[in-house]
Amino acid sequence: MPVTFDVIPEMKPTKETLKELLKDNRLVAVQREGIDAQKIQGFILDYSEDLILLLYVYDFHLDGLLLIRISDVSDIDARLTDDFQKKLLLEEGKLDPEIFRTVHPIGSYEAFLKSLPKGRIVILEDEESEETEFLIGIIKKIESGNVSVRYFTGAGNWESDPRSIALNNLTSVQTLTHYTEFYARHFEREGTLES
Repeated sequence: MPVTFDVIPEMKPTKETLKELLKDNRLVAVQREGIDAQKIQGFILDYSEDLILLLYVYDFHLDGLLLIRISDVSDIDARLTDDFQKKLLLEEGKLDPEIFRTVHPIGSYEAFLKSLPKGRIVILEDEESEETEFLIGIIKKIESGNVSVRYFTGAGNWESDPRSIALNNLTSVQTLTHYTEFYARHFEREGTLES
């Protein structure tokens, strides 16, 4: 018997819950206690055994793709506020139904990163280690359980040496965000965006 609900109360995500939220294109709030004090609002685009792909929503702006680990999610809920805000997004014409039909390989961070076009700017984060890591740049190679990134500073300066991060240390991957796309357009204008 299928699960029916008007509001999903806060809970650890089960495969059944994720399936239902995905099927109904519900706007959800995701909590990752111990990693992020703020809830993440977004639409579940897909999920695998280990990962959830969200269309991130921030202040009514669709803000790119966010891939996070299911094991980090302490609760997920679909509130009346989320339902109302989805209605507002639809009324404003902000939701393209095509986004929900796009397929992304998310069996692992590695599969997702390898599927991205060359030269796509990504944000890779390790939010759990004693020394957290935030890398923004372009994937150079993925091998031996590590991803190597040619990264740049907040001032838009490319560092000469790539930096590596272990795939199993990643807590989130972001791409096609307003943040990454502003930098991408800057580098394109400057002729310094690598591929």
